[in-house]
Formats: sequence, C-alpha cells, structure tokens
Amino acid sequence: MMKYRFSFIVLACMTVLLLCGCAEASKAKLHAAVEEFNKRCPVMADQFSTIEKVEYEGDVVTLYVLVDSKFSDIDALRENKELVKGNILASYRRGDANVKTFLESVTDAEADLKAVYRNEADNSLSITITCDELREAMNSKGGPSLEDMDRMIQTTNLSLPVKLNEFITLTAMIKEGNCVYYTYDVVGPICDKISQNIEGAKAETLVNLKNLGPTDKNQMRPIYTAGMSLGYRYHNVDDDTNVEFVYTNSELSEVFE
Repeated sequence: MMKYRFSFIVLACMTVLLLCGCAEASKAKLHAAVEEFNKRCPVMADQFSTIEKVEYEGDVVTLYVLVDSKFSDIDALRENKELVKGNILASYRRGDANVKTFLESVTDAEADLKAVYRNEADNSLSITITCDELREAMNSKGGPSLEDMDRMIQTTNLSLPVKLNEFITLTAMIKEGNCVYYTYDVVGPICDKISQNIEGAKAETLVNLKNLGPTDKNQMRPIYTAGMSLGYRYHNVDDDTNVEFVYTNSELSEVFE
C-alpha cells in the first residue's frame, strides 16, 4: 500500500550519496563525493522524490529534492517544521550503517546538513540540522519508541488525506489501543473483495511490507519497536461499513527482523 514518506527522503539521499565514496571524514573528501554525486543527478530517491543536486558550500551540505505534491503538503509541513525536524532526527538514530557513516563524514567535516524540498509548483521548504544536532542524534542510544511513533504519525497526517486513485483515498494514520492503522475511504466493490478474502489481502500486503526499501522500513520501525500492531482499515463510503486486517507485533517481526 502506498503511503506518505516525505520526512524520510533525506535518508534515501544520504544512502545514495554515500555510494559515491564519502566514507572518509574530511572536507576534501566530502567535496569530492558531492562533486561526483552531482554528475549522476537527477537521481530517483524513490517513486515520489528526485534528488536534483547536492551542494557543499561553506560549512553546509545542502540536498535539493523534488517531491510529488500529491504526497507532500509543503504548506502544512512548513507550519510544523519542528515536528518534521524531530522526525528526521529520530530517523537518523534508527539509520543503518551507511547512514551513520555519512553522518559521521558530515560532522567530522564540521558541516551542517540542510534539506530543501520543492514541489512541481516551486513551493519549497528547507530544514537545517546543525552539526551539533547531528552529533547528538548519532550519539543517542535511541529514543523512546512511543514518542518516535507518535511524532511519525503526526508528521504523516500533515499531508493527508491523499487520493491514491479514483477508488481509494488514504485518509489518516491513527493509533487505537495497541494498534496503528492506515485508514482508507473506498468506493466501489473493493471492500467486498477484501472481506471475501481477508487472508489473501493480508498475505499480499505482508509481501509488500517485506519488499519495502530501507527508507520505508526505517519510517515504520517505531511501530514495531514500540510493541504495537499494524492495521489496515477500509471504510466503504457507499454503505458506511468497514473491513480491516491487523498484523500482530509478532507478525511484524517478519518485516523488521
């Protein structure tokens, strides 16, 4: 199932940039890596975002990212920059070895990291993570999983609802008890088809979850580490009925372990 991924685009950018050889912590090496990476731009970070270029000027590494306006409400995100920034920093703490190696190269060069996002209408948002903030995130042993999860849910909802196609609208991400749900409004026979084969729909979605890239799994990991379940709830707007299926935290281990 498609979902909003805006605040984790930076992770994808860093992973791609790392492949250019930015493993040694020095200003010269960082400059060389950025120059080499820009020869490959534009680079698709995922199906909703494109890295247009990277700059390293003064003491700031700047990532320029074009995002699909359908999945990123720039105005709403700009009004909640601290929430988005906190979400990004939390994602750094959960980053894999590649992400952490890149962050070390940035901090060892005493540089800040800035991300500039723009959509097709040239509406833009910039977020700067200082060198000290990067160091603090890197040195953290991890944050409260529930806090990270709540922040992730709030950030996701800033860009919802999103109409995925003429039949399905992703309306919200909500927490109910020990479960986090993606909720959808649907029209037509989709709910009937799901209800007639719940186990088949659940199995198919599990395959999709397992095939997520590292950026997507990083985004969703707080749900798992907080001990929560993950559900998908479909609301039929025609007859006001719901159909849903849920993965227990134990079942989610197949995705995150």
